[in-house]
Amino acid sequence: MMRFRRPAVLYGIGLCVFLLAACAPEGSEVDAVSSINEYYDVQGLLKGNEAQLRKMEVVLRKKATFAGEVEEATVSLDSAALAEELEVFREVDINRPVLSGRYLTEREIIDGQEVITYQADEPEELNVNFLKIYTDSETGEVERMEALFSSRNILYNSTRLLRMEYGKINGRQLPVYYEVKGSQKMIFSSKEDYIIKADFVYADSE
Repeated sequence: MMRFRRPAVLYGIGLCVFLLAACAPEGSEVDAVSSINEYYDVQGLLKGNEAQLRKMEVVLRKKATFAGEVEEATVSLDSAALAEELEVFREVDINRPVLSGRYLTEREIIDGQEVITYQADEPEELNVNFLKIYTDSETGEVERMEALFSSRNILYNSTRLLRMEYGKINGRQLPVYYEVKGSQKMIFSSKEDYIIKADFVYADSE
């Protein structure tokens, strides 16, 4: 069975856009519910972020550009909105049994950051083509997360390059900015590009 779903990238923006995620066959990696500990714990990182953000007064200033249209909005991050905003980054979790052994791991130190790269052995077969985690080489705190997510089938082709930036907010390492650059192409139509940029604004930051 194949199914369509709308990706979580334009929450609260109000553009009349239907960005359909790829049709995923039953049994693919997106259907896996159990997890492994082979790669970086993206789910754990986002759960920790969400738990901290729920305790704080945070708004998101967003700007979306799609098909020549630009729209801006400010979103109050209540529990429901927060879960939606982080959902697109949860999709790049590769700690799934079906993906065991499918990613090559490389570590390097660049300008005081340890960069951990997980590269898919067959990018055309896997939704997450690569995942990069940037951490402070001394403290181990995450400073950036990047990933390339793609979906392909005979009717639809889409890609999304995701980036989340982290910084110190009142002594805690928390999200400060994210960006999603993507493209989509339906059969018999031209490719369309979009970009979403969002700043986390903390009311109690100093």
